[in-house]
Amino acid sequence: AEVMRMLKGIPRGTGDLKKEYDALVQALGSEDAWFTFHRKGKLLIRAYEGLSPDPAILDYTRDMKWVAGFLAYGALVFEKKEVLDLLDYSAKIRQILDEQLNVTGIRTLIKLRHLTDPEFAEDFKTEGKQEDELKTAAIRKTAELKKVLREKMATERERYEPFSELVLEVLKRFEAGQIDAAEALKEYEKISKGLQDEDSGHEETGLNPKAYGVYKILEALKPPAEQVGETPTGYGGGGESEGLSLLEQLALEIDALYMSDYTAPSGWHLKDQLKKELRQSVRKLILPAGLTDWKTIPVRVEEYALKTYVKIA
Repeated sequence: AEVMRMLKGIPRGTGDLKKEYDALVQALGSEDAWFTFHRKGKLLIRAYEGLSPDPAILDYTRDMKWVAGFLAYGALVFEKKEVLDLLDYSAKIRQILDEQLNVTGIRTLIKLRHLTDPEFAEDFKTEGKQEDELKTAAIRKTAELKKVLREKMATERERYEPFSELVLEVLKRFEAGQIDAAEALKEYEKISKGLQDEDSGHEETGLNPKAYGVYKILEALKPPAEQVGETPTGYGGGGESEGLSLLEQLALEIDALYMSDYTAPSGWHLKDQLKKELRQSVRKLILPAGLTDWKTIPVRVEEYALKTYVKIA
């Protein structure tokens, strides 16, 4: 009854499920209202599940399916995330909900694709599409880029944080009505291309992918006056890195520290003394090079190393 009160005035059974769901999105209007509906909708599904297999629940099957589909769609629209995990429910309920998502096309509508997926760029083709299609595509792209960047920033925050800020800026303008869906998609396309260029950025530097990640940390944390590519007095650099900038040379040396079985043997990540010695070694490299943030840089390098340089015997 509580759920039905929130659905009052919402058309259902029209044959156009997305249009029905969009009407509820419009009626809810805010994240607060969405979270209230989400909570009540989940309770409805739980009650249905708890009373199964009592035949009394059959009167509520249609409503339960409709609500379950909307919960998945609403998560994309309001929270910009994909919710297809049905493991919270029993096998029987999972089967019902899974079938509902597939038959109605909601699963395809809310499925998030990775940057490397050949179909990722399909949303950027705006010609001949209706406004509601463009709006859904823009919402989906927001969720996809946020997911991609969340994964990348878990390992390389400095490298990908600027892209995350760009996505949030586009989303803010889109939700405020300053740009339409087609314009938002154009902005997201530029960001996506920039991300792809960044992913292959190490290829132009001569650094391996791990060393390039270290380089991006150093670049983000260098003093404003630091002139990349100039070697300060007293810093010799490495002969084999001739032609590289100062930060690139440092990145290679730090990479060598964590790659070496001597300075970072198998299991180094579990030994506090070894981790301390590696931080000290990083500090000894960066200070003569003019990188004065000797507290933050070794810690950030270690956080990165714990996700990329771990060795298990």
